[in-house]
Amino acid sequence: MREKGANDFQALQNGLINSEDYIFTFLEHEEVPHHNNSSEASIRVLKVKTKDGADEFACFHSIAETAKRNGISKFTALYQLISDMAPKSIFIEDLISMES
Repeated sequence: MREKGANDFQALQNGLINSEDYIFTFLEHEEVPHHNNSSEASIRVLKVKTKDGADEFACFHSIAETAKRNGISKFTALYQLISDMAPKSIFIEDLISMES
């Protein structure tokens, strides 16, 4: 009977053998990075948002998505909100009339 460690090693070895056509691509092609830092960096902003300013981010995102669903430019909606050009009570109505 094999030990658990031996079984784990065998599973790892089998996995590497089954994926050898692409797992070491970076060894044959200089343009392929040997790490996934760029992928991690692209999602890092989302992780940061969950720690700092999550409520503010969610608020801005909600406004942008609401504007988009109403056929209004996200930029226009956020610009108007930030610059406080319209009273909050008629915010969406003003945006709709601006976009028409």
